[in-house]
Amino acid sequence: MLTLWGEGRRFCDGVTRRSFLQIGAFGAGLSLAEMLRLRAQAAQTGKSGSSRAKAAIMIYLPGGPSHMDMYDLKPDAPKEYRGEFNPIRTNVPGIQICEHMPLQARMFDKLAVIRSIVSVDEHSDSLVMTGYSENANRTTNHPSFGSVVSKLRTGSAAGDVPPFVSLRGMSRGTEPGYLGVAHRPFTPSGQGMQNLRLAQGVDMTRMEDRKELLNKFDSVRRDIDATGTMKGMDSFT
Repeated sequence: MLTLWGEGRRFCDGVTRRSFLQIGAFGAGLSLAEMLRLRAQAAQTGKSGSSRAKAAIMIYLPGGPSHMDMYDLKPDAPKEYRGEFNPIRTNVPGIQICEHMPLQARMFDKLAVIRSIVSVDEHSDSLVMTGYSENANRTTNHPSFGSVVSKLRTGSAAGDVPPFVSLRGMSRGTEPGYLGVAHRPFTPSGQGMQNLRLAQGVDMTRMEDRKELLNKFDSVRRDIDATGTMKGMDSFT
């Protein structure tokens, strides 16, 4: 097992970032010679004053707690409607909030619950991930910021690692838009590290045979493809 160089930093579950990118996990597509070349190139790039950032992680949590589960609990409503949380008293007489916000309850005399506010913009995946509303994207088809990064990194030395990975799968806001399918996100579907390992009984020789067979099928599909999908995927694979 060959591991990428550099300082290791652990995730919450104890897996280091470097271990996540071990060569064995990514199918040995990166040879030792290629690694040495990339290391030398990285050192040279660092001397030129270029940006040292190699990756960015965006954590997007769509949705949020209901107002009725936070500041407007209905303990006397029927069980089907009142929610699963219990109210607690605040330091303001007559006001109760959710049991999971005890710190706010102690300082509620400094807060105000405004029940008449309505947002002036949508809070959609599309707006967060592309900068444009879902209504605008129905006609202009703007790309996700991850697809933009993929486009900018085309031809870079980091081609052995997908430039855009989405753990949410293909959802609204992650589409490549007018940049084309070459910049769609890589969407792993398995459970954790198991998704990055070869299946039991499959070695690299067998994997190469499968890739060769797949290429032969793709050549047939490419001949009859009129949408440009296969051509777009070629630029990544």
